[in-house]
Amino acid sequence: KCLSLLAIGKAKEIEDILQVLEEHEISKEAIEKCLSLLAIGKAKEIEDILQVLEEHEISKETIENCLSVLAFGKAKEIEDILKVLEEHQISKEMMEKNIYMILLGTSTEEITEIFDDKKVPKDKNRHYRNIRKYLMLEQMYDKFYTEDEINEICATKHISKEEFVREIVCYLHYEFAEIFMDELEQTGRLYVGGSTAVDEQYLEEHSEELIELSKRIALSFRKKTGYNDIDELESRALEIIVTKCGNLVNNLSRHPQILKSALFTKTVKYLKPMIKDNSNISLTLYDKDEKVKQRDIRTDQKFYEGTLSERIDTKRAGFNNAETEIMEYMVRLVEEGEANDIYEKIAEIMGIDEEEVIDIVEGIREKMIQKEIVKHRESGGYEFID
Repeated sequence: KCLSLLAIGKAKEIEDILQVLEEHEISKEAIEKCLSLLAIGKAKEIEDILQVLEEHEISKETIENCLSVLAFGKAKEIEDILKVLEEHQISKEMMEKNIYMILLGTSTEEITEIFDDKKVPKDKNRHYRNIRKYLMLEQMYDKFYTEDEINEICATKHISKEEFVREIVCYLHYEFAEIFMDELEQTGRLYVGGSTAVDEQYLEEHSEELIELSKRIALSFRKKTGYNDIDELESRALEIIVTKCGNLVNNLSRHPQILKSALFTKTVKYLKPMIKDNSNISLTLYDKDEKVKQRDIRTDQKFYEGTLSERIDTKRAGFNNAETEIMEYMVRLVEEGEANDIYEKIAEIMGIDEEEVIDIVEGIREKMIQKEIVKHRESGGYEFID
């Protein structure tokens, strides 16, 4: 499926790489998912990286799920990054869970900056991103914070309480910032974290309302999409509410109408992947003879020929910060041969849900069409406009 890779690599180097991988018991299945490793990697560097990862007790399973690190990483840089994390007592569990966020194009300086409370980046968005990464690595997400605890974090990280609520708690959901600030001021606490299960007590007290809401969501979804299995839709909608919407309930329960609207919107986002093929970003460049110069980017793709970064004008497209960040990660993963499970990986890097990534990518696609960066082809898919 990807013979062009073998043309890029040299036979002796490929043989040496395979020998190194075999000695470290890397499975054939894992290698086949990241063939760019054979085309671009160097046996000596791969050996050094594997030794560093093993010395720091990174599991083989984690290594196999992130083989592009072996192709594009540098052993010294990786060792320095892992040392910084260990100095700050970041657990192995969190290192492995966030391996893409830690090693995907991240330098030692950038990792150090996350923990440096004295040095504040001039770029505010970068500063907010560092704080989100800090909370994730320190396992400080998914819990209630008192106002005093939030004030303490804000003082340490040099941001205002309003910035914390907007850019950390309400990241990607800025419409709730004012309401969440009111919640914090009125109750003295706020839930900070992503999707989580709804509290059992709330479920017992509001079970009938949630069942009725799931029915409304199913009917609305069927009407808009034509997906006719209403029983499945109702079941899935209720499951999503119960297992994914606890963060909304935790901070909006005093605002029942706003909460219902938020539950409705989030559940629909989670239902979308049921009927849409979100595995294809569908951005293709054709030459004058209608021959493909750059292929569609698919999540099961082993390798991508050519670069996309030159073709995507984020300013012209009018991407917001989240869209720009996701587009940058998307391009980097594709170029590093890690396009399989791309939405899952981006979600891991950014600390958000996969469905949120899918929803944002839909927005990216729409903006690129509106700004005439890409156009729809009659034969299907999209292509860049020269």
